[in-house]
Amino acid sequence: MSIYHTEDYRHAIKLLFAEAKEAGKDLSYTGLANHVGAQKALISKVLAESAHLSDDHVFLLKSYFSLAPHEARYFELIFQYTRSGLDTRRKSLLKDIREIQENSRSAKFHLKTQFTNPEKEAELARYYLDPLNLIVHMFLAIDRFAAKPELIAFELSISESRLETILATLKSCQIIDWSSTPKGGRVGGVKVLREDLHMERESIFSQPHQILFRLLSAEKISRLEPGKRFVFNATFVTDATGKAKLQEEFLKFANVAKLSLSETKAEGVYQMSFDLFSWSEK
Repeated sequence: MSIYHTEDYRHAIKLLFAEAKEAGKDLSYTGLANHVGAQKALISKVLAESAHLSDDHVFLLKSYFSLAPHEARYFELIFQYTRSGLDTRRKSLLKDIREIQENSRSAKFHLKTQFTNPEKEAELARYYLDPLNLIVHMFLAIDRFAAKPELIAFELSISESRLETILATLKSCQIIDWSSTPKGGRVGGVKVLREDLHMERESIFSQPHQILFRLLSAEKISRLEPGKRFVFNATFVTDATGKAKLQEEFLKFANVAKLSLSETKAEGVYQMSFDLFSWSEK
């Protein structure tokens, strides 16, 4: 669990120690006390929620735990929120805290990848509104398909003219390129210029894209033999904190999976999906 799951800086300190222990870092209450210039007894009282750190202590604490800028900003906010006794200020701080918590559960926050905005890059609207564009894009990351793109038509059971339309779209979006003949034909294989694109969730194209992709995926799954598909569904009960933690853990997994897959050979195109929503909310 990360510090973004709490609004109390004292609980956040406990989480930071837990994360450090899990990562094999040699951090201790004594080390923290020495680093911030406080008595160990004070640190113990703070963690028992019977005392508070000072602003200067918090300033030094951030370097002790090597907090990233966004983590340091969040820690400062929850420190102020925990200590404030003014209701109007606490409400204002909590609004900022909730915004950061929500952002911390976004793919953009966790995944080290390139995010795009079709509203700013008009051609990308065409890319996202046809799921096959993304699938063909991924096929072209495999050497044999990049060398002979026409093979993709057979793999996806689409016509050659449909494939050519998709390739033309990818080229106009500057996602791929190829050498052209004097008459505009394609020479040789295709070169991928942009990889691993993710749309910003605030985009007006995000929901239509996801719906269209889900429909195409469902159709493909229905045609696969049981041994060639893995589908997992789970309906469960939890609260907002449990939902947030599950979402965050999945994004951590997705980032680790991406790093792991970068060490494998590109031989096939796969699909991974994850749904998390409430049946009890309108």
